[in-house]
Amino acid sequence: MLRSKLPVVFITILGITKFLWGQPAETVRPLTLEQCISIAIQQNPLILSSLQQYQASLARISQAKAFPQPSLDYDSDLQPKFFNFKDSGESYLGISQSIEFPGKRYIRGKIASKESNEIMAEIDLLKLNIVFQVKQAFYGLLLSKEKLKYAEQDLELSQDFLYLTSARFGHRMIFSKLWFLYNKTKRGDIYEGQNKSFT
Repeated sequence: MLRSKLPVVFITILGITKFLWGQPAETVRPLTLEQCISIAIQQNPLILSSLQQYQASLARISQAKAFPQPSLDYDSDLQPKFFNFKDSGESYLGISQSIEFPGKRYIRGKIASKESNEIMAEIDLLKLNIVFQVKQAFYGLLLSKEKLKYAEQDLELSQDFLYLTSARFGHRMIFSKLWFLYNKTKRGDIYEGQNKSFT
């Protein structure tokens, strides 16, 4: 029942995209983790099909516990011609009801109930798997946003540093020292020439 993770994540992302795409631009707000999990569970095709299988298994329980149907029998012997029931010598009409061994109906119902419980347990496992994947993707996105924020801060600080050093030392000298540092780094001996380049 449990499938590979990639299709589940892909289908979940499609469901979230479909949900957001239908919203007007002014009402779109960032989703919370609970909303993402709710959308993923409610619109996941694997869970929806599993729930339908569970409903079918519940119907099989009552069918397994039911009594056997009575049968209506008709027998016609000694017919003078083929399908000549009117002139047959003997005819029998009867109703029969099979009686099962005691406990057989109970065992059948119990087996069907266990199968239904097994399908529900697989649905719960599937939901846990989807919740894990949504949380992993959600916190991965938050981590990426934090990394982007720190990278923008680093860029701003380095631009400020470049501005301050260029105002003090001039552009040519800084460019030559940066070029020297780049070449040293490229060859791998940055630590040897680091002190010499800024003295």
